[in-house]
Amino acid sequence: MKVKHLLTFVASLLCFGVNAQTWDFSTMTAEDKANLAADVTNWTHETDKRFKNASYMEGELLANGNVIEFTKGLYFSGLKEGSESDKIRLNYAEGLLQLNGGNLTITIKDCKMGSVITVVCKTAKNGEARGFNVTNITYDPGNFEMTGEEQVNVGTVTEDGDVTLKTTKGMNVSLIKIEDPSSETAIAEVEAVQFNGLIGDELVLSNLTAGARVAVFDAQGREVLSSTAAGSNANISVAALRPGVYVLSAGNASFKFIKR
Repeated sequence: MKVKHLLTFVASLLCFGVNAQTWDFSTMTAEDKANLAADVTNWTHETDKRFKNASYMEGELLANGNVIEFTKGLYFSGLKEGSESDKIRLNYAEGLLQLNGGNLTITIKDCKMGSVITVVCKTAKNGEARGFNVTNITYDPGNFEMTGEEQVNVGTVTEDGDVTLKTTKGMNVSLIKIEDPSSETAIAEVEAVQFNGLIGDELVLSNLTAGARVAVFDAQGREVLSSTAAGSNANISVAALRPGVYVLSAGNASFKFIKR
Protein backbone atom coordinates (compact mmCIF):
# COMPACT_ATOMS: atom_id res chain seq x y z
CA MET A 1 0.00 0.00 0.00
CA LYS A 2 1.32 3.45 -0.88
CA VAL A 3 2.35 5.64 2.03
CA LYS A 4 0.01 8.52 1.22
CA HIS A 5 -2.91 6.09 0.85
CA LEU A 6 -2.09 4.59 4.23
CA LEU A 7 -1.84 8.01 5.82
CA THR A 8 -5.26 8.96 4.53
CA PHE A 9 -6.79 6.11 6.51
CA VAL A 10 -4.72 6.04 9.70
CA ALA A 11 -5.62 8.32 12.59
CA SER A 12 -3.27 9.33 15.34
CA LEU A 13 -4.07 7.46 18.56
CA LEU A 14 -2.10 9.92 20.60
CA CYS A 15 -2.46 13.46 19.26
CA PHE A 16 -5.55 15.48 20.00
CA GLY A 17 -6.74 17.65 17.12
CA VAL A 18 -9.43 20.34 17.29
CA ASN A 19 -12.09 17.94 16.02
CA ALA A 20 -10.86 14.78 17.74
CA GLN A 21 -12.93 12.83 20.21
CA THR A 22 -11.42 9.94 22.12
CA TRP A 23 -12.93 7.36 24.42
CA ASP A 24 -9.97 5.94 26.33
CA PHE A 25 -11.31 3.31 28.72
CA SER A 26 -8.08 3.08 30.71
CA THR A 27 -9.32 5.66 33.23
CA MET A 28 -12.59 6.14 35.12
CA THR A 29 -13.24 9.29 37.13
CA ALA A 30 -13.97 9.21 40.86
CA GLU A 31 -17.32 10.87 40.11
CA ASP A 32 -18.29 8.08 37.73
CA LYS A 33 -17.34 5.44 40.30
CA ALA A 34 -19.37 7.20 43.00
CA ASN A 35 -22.47 7.52 40.79
CA LEU A 36 -22.24 3.93 39.61
CA ALA A 37 -21.78 2.60 43.14
CA ALA A 38 -24.77 4.62 44.36
CA ASP A 39 -27.07 3.40 41.56
CA VAL A 40 -27.68 -0.13 42.83
CA THR A 41 -30.90 -0.44 40.83
CA ASN A 42 -29.15 -0.17 37.49
CA TRP A 43 -25.55 -1.23 38.18
CA THR A 44 -23.87 -4.08 40.03
CA HIS A 45 -20.38 -3.44 41.40
CA GLU A 46 -17.73 -6.14 41.38
CA THR A 47 -15.50 -4.50 43.98
CA ASP A 48 -12.19 -3.11 42.67
CA LYS A 49 -12.89 -4.42 39.18
CA ARG A 50 -15.93 -3.30 37.19
CA PHE A 51 -19.59 -2.26 37.07
CA LYS A 52 -22.18 -4.40 35.22
CA ASN A 53 -25.56 -3.20 34.05
CA ALA A 54 -28.43 -4.64 36.07
CA SER A 55 -31.33 -3.26 34.02
CA TYR A 56 -32.40 -2.52 30.45
CA MET A 57 -30.46 0.37 28.94
CA GLU A 58 -30.66 2.27 25.66
CA GLY A 59 -28.94 5.48 24.59
CA GLU A 60 -26.21 7.17 26.60
CA LEU A 61 -25.37 5.30 29.78
CA LEU A 62 -26.59 6.86 33.03
CA ALA A 63 -25.75 6.25 36.68
CA ASN A 64 -27.53 7.92 39.59
CA GLY A 65 -29.27 10.18 37.07
CA ASN A 66 -26.03 11.42 35.48
CA VAL A 67 -24.41 10.67 32.13
CA ILE A 68 -21.36 8.45 32.69
CA GLU A 69 -18.23 10.28 31.48
CA PHE A 70 -16.53 6.94 30.77
CA THR A 71 -18.86 6.43 27.77
CA LYS A 72 -20.32 9.92 27.22
CA GLY A 73 -21.20 10.44 23.55
CA LEU A 74 -21.60 6.73 22.83
CA TYR A 75 -25.17 5.44 22.41
CA PHE A 76 -25.97 1.83 23.24
CA SER A 77 -28.69 -0.47 21.91
CA GLY A 78 -29.36 -4.13 21.21
CA LEU A 79 -30.13 -5.30 24.75
CA LYS A 80 -33.10 -7.68 24.94
CA GLU A 81 -35.65 -6.99 27.65
CA GLY A 82 -35.82 -9.92 30.04
CA SER A 83 -32.20 -10.94 29.47
CA GLU A 84 -30.53 -7.56 29.54
CA SER A 85 -28.44 -7.82 32.72
CA ASP A 86 -24.64 -8.09 32.56
CA LYS A 87 -24.39 -7.11 28.89
CA ILE A 88 -22.41 -3.90 29.43
CA ARG A 89 -19.40 -3.99 31.74
CA LEU A 90 -17.37 -0.91 32.62
CA ASN A 91 -14.08 -2.53 33.63
CA TYR A 92 -11.96 0.20 35.22
CA ALA A 93 -9.44 -2.32 36.61
CA GLU A 94 -8.38 -3.55 33.15
CA GLY A 95 -9.26 -0.38 31.23
CA LEU A 96 -11.99 -1.94 29.08
CA LEU A 97 -15.50 -1.40 27.86
CA GLN A 98 -16.78 -4.97 27.76
CA LEU A 99 -19.77 -5.88 25.60
CA ASN A 100 -20.97 -9.27 26.77
CA GLY A 101 -22.89 -10.71 23.85
CA GLY A 102 -23.77 -10.46 20.19
CA ASN A 103 -25.76 -7.72 18.44
CA LEU A 104 -24.85 -5.13 21.06
CA THR A 105 -24.51 -1.85 19.21
CA ILE A 106 -22.56 1.34 19.82
CA THR A 107 -23.68 4.37 17.81
CA ILE A 108 -21.54 7.48 17.35
CA LYS A 109 -23.87 10.20 16.16
CA ASP A 110 -23.45 12.98 13.60
CA CYS A 111 -20.05 11.99 12.26
CA LYS A 112 -18.47 14.03 9.47
CA MET A 113 -17.73 12.40 6.12
CA GLY A 114 -14.01 11.62 5.81
CA SER A 115 -13.37 11.55 9.55
CA VAL A 116 -10.98 8.80 10.58
CA ILE A 117 -12.18 6.32 13.17
CA THR A 118 -9.95 3.97 15.16
CA VAL A 119 -11.25 1.11 17.30
CA VAL A 120 -8.82 -0.87 19.47
CA CYS A 121 -10.42 -4.10 20.66
CA LYS A 122 -10.13 -7.84 21.17
CA THR A 123 -12.39 -10.86 21.31
CA ALA A 124 -13.70 -11.55 24.82
CA LYS A 125 -12.89 -15.24 24.39
CA ASN A 126 -9.24 -15.94 23.70
CA GLY A 127 -8.64 -17.43 20.28
CA GLU A 128 -12.24 -17.20 19.06
CA ALA A 129 -12.70 -15.06 15.95
CA ARG A 130 -15.04 -12.19 16.75
CA GLY A 131 -15.40 -8.56 15.82
CA PHE A 132 -17.75 -5.74 14.87
CA ASN A 133 -20.14 -5.37 11.98
CA VAL A 134 -19.97 -1.69 11.11
CA THR A 135 -22.05 0.78 9.11
CA ASN A 136 -21.01 4.04 7.44
CA ILE A 137 -17.31 3.18 7.64
CA THR A 138 -15.06 2.59 4.63
CA TYR A 139 -11.93 0.57 5.39
CA ASP A 140 -9.07 -1.33 3.79
CA PRO A 141 -8.65 -5.12 4.07
CA GLY A 142 -7.20 -6.10 7.44
CA ASN A 143 -9.53 -3.79 9.37
CA PHE A 144 -12.84 -4.72 11.03
CA GLU A 145 -12.34 -8.42 10.36
CA MET A 146 -13.34 -11.39 12.50
CA THR A 147 -10.21 -12.49 14.38
CA GLY A 148 -9.07 -14.02 17.64
CA GLU A 149 -6.19 -11.54 17.92
CA GLU A 150 -5.88 -8.00 19.21
CA GLN A 151 -7.24 -5.53 16.69
CA VAL A 152 -6.43 -1.94 15.77
CA ASN A 153 -9.16 -1.16 13.24
CA VAL A 154 -8.99 2.01 11.16
CA GLY A 155 -11.46 3.39 8.62
CA THR A 156 -13.09 6.58 7.37
CA VAL A 157 -16.66 7.79 7.75
CA THR A 158 -18.36 7.18 4.39
CA GLU A 159 -20.93 10.00 4.56
CA ASP A 160 -22.23 12.53 7.06
CA GLY A 161 -24.30 10.75 9.71
CA ASP A 162 -24.18 8.10 12.39
CA VAL A 163 -21.60 5.31 12.64
CA THR A 164 -22.52 1.99 14.24
CA LEU A 165 -20.42 -0.83 15.67
CA LYS A 166 -22.34 -4.07 16.32
CA THR A 167 -20.75 -7.04 18.08
CA THR A 168 -20.79 -10.50 16.53
CA LYS A 169 -20.22 -11.90 20.03
CA GLY A 170 -18.63 -10.56 23.22
CA MET A 171 -15.90 -7.96 22.65
CA ASN A 172 -13.50 -5.98 24.83
CA VAL A 173 -12.82 -2.41 23.70
CA SER A 174 -9.89 -0.38 25.03
CA LEU A 175 -10.14 2.72 22.83
CA ILE A 176 -12.36 4.44 20.27
CA LYS A 177 -11.20 7.58 18.50
CA ILE A 178 -12.66 9.72 15.76
CA GLU A 179 -10.74 12.57 14.12
CA ASP A 180 -11.45 14.99 11.29
CA PRO A 181 -8.51 14.69 8.84
CA SER A 182 -9.38 18.04 7.23
CA SER A 183 -8.12 19.84 10.33
CA GLU A 184 -4.87 21.77 9.90
CA THR A 185 -3.05 19.44 12.28
CA ALA A 186 -4.03 16.30 10.37
CA ILE A 187 -3.11 17.80 6.98
CA ALA A 188 0.32 18.79 8.28
CA GLU A 189 0.87 15.25 9.57
CA VAL A 190 0.06 13.67 6.21
CA GLU A 191 2.40 15.99 4.33
CA ALA A 192 5.30 15.80 6.78
CA VAL A 193 6.20 12.26 7.86
CA GLN A 194 6.57 9.17 5.68
CA PHE A 195 6.47 5.65 7.06
CA ASN A 196 8.22 3.42 4.54
CA GLY A 197 7.22 0.19 6.20
CA LEU A 198 8.60 -2.55 8.41
CA ILE A 199 11.70 -3.89 6.67
CA GLY A 200 13.05 -6.92 8.43
CA ASP A 201 12.89 -5.94 12.10
CA GLU A 202 13.20 -2.20 11.49
CA LEU A 203 10.64 0.56 11.05
CA VAL A 204 11.86 2.90 8.32
CA LEU A 205 10.83 6.57 8.43
CA SER A 206 11.73 9.67 6.44
CA ASN A 207 10.83 13.38 6.35
CA LEU A 208 11.16 13.60 10.11
CA THR A 209 12.14 16.73 11.96
CA ALA A 210 15.38 16.33 13.91
CA GLY A 211 14.52 15.97 17.58
CA ALA A 212 11.06 14.56 16.89
CA ARG A 213 9.93 11.93 19.36
CA VAL A 214 9.34 8.45 17.94
CA ALA A 215 7.45 5.89 20.01
CA VAL A 216 5.72 2.54 19.60
CA PHE A 217 2.55 1.58 21.46
CA ASP A 218 0.85 -1.80 21.77
CA ALA A 219 -2.85 -2.45 21.18
CA GLN A 220 -3.65 -1.45 24.76
CA GLY A 221 -2.00 1.94 24.29
CA ARG A 222 1.08 1.12 26.38
CA GLU A 223 4.36 2.60 25.25
CA VAL A 224 6.83 -0.21 24.50
CA LEU A 225 9.62 1.68 22.66
CA SER A 226 10.73 5.29 22.30
CA SER A 227 13.59 7.31 20.82
CA THR A 228 14.42 10.73 19.40
CA ALA A 229 15.06 11.31 15.69
CA ALA A 230 18.64 12.46 15.07
CA GLY A 231 17.82 13.65 11.55
CA SER A 232 15.23 13.43 8.80
CA ASN A 233 15.55 9.64 8.48
CA ALA A 234 15.22 7.00 11.19
CA ASN A 235 15.36 3.22 11.45
CA ILE A 236 13.76 1.84 14.61
CA SER A 237 14.47 -1.75 15.63
CA VAL A 238 11.46 -3.70 16.86
CA ALA A 239 13.28 -7.03 17.11
CA ALA A 240 12.50 -7.23 20.84
CA LEU A 241 8.73 -6.88 20.39
CA ARG A 242 6.40 -9.83 20.45
CA PRO A 243 4.20 -10.49 17.39
CA GLY A 244 1.09 -8.32 17.38
CA VAL A 245 -0.52 -5.08 16.26
CA TYR A 246 1.24 -1.83 17.17
CA VAL A 247 0.98 1.90 16.56
CA LEU A 248 4.04 3.94 15.59
CA SER A 249 3.93 7.59 16.67
CA ALA A 250 6.42 9.81 14.84
CA GLY A 251 6.27 13.51 15.58
CA ASN A 252 2.58 14.32 15.16
CA ALA A 253 1.72 11.38 12.89
CA SER A 254 0.79 7.79 13.71
CA PHE A 255 0.78 4.54 11.73
CA LYS A 256 -0.44 1.03 12.35
CA PHE A 257 1.88 -1.92 11.71
CA ILE A 258 1.88 -5.64 12.43
CA LYS A 259 4.91 -7.44 13.85
CA ARG A 260 4.85 -11.03 12.60
